[in-house]
Amino acid sequence: MAVGFGFPTRAHYIFGKRYLKYSDICKIPGLFRRMNWRLSIQQRFPLLPPVVLNAVRDMSNFLYRILIKTKKRNKPEGLDIKLYDSFDGRFDEFWRGSKGNTE
Repeated sequence: MAVGFGFPTRAHYIFGKRYLKYSDICKIPGLFRRMNWRLSIQQRFPLLPPVVLNAVRDMSNFLYRILIKTKKRNKPEGLDIKLYDSFDGRFDEFWRGSKGNTE
């Protein structure tokens, strides 16, 4: 019995199911949380100028920051949550070390 694991595109998935007789072992749930409304607005209104899209981005970032800071969360003892606007070189080093040999 041959087993393959992957995340095919929709076209590859349909082709595999129809012609290669793929069968699903299980469904993997996907979790999603929108953290910025700029892309959603841009997709719905593609002709909006960048200044409006940037204002939407800044406003949604501000509102999410307020939501995160004011919302009561059950966090484990000793856990510290910090908000960051950007990552420094340590994140790049972490990524290079953990991504594997895909190059």
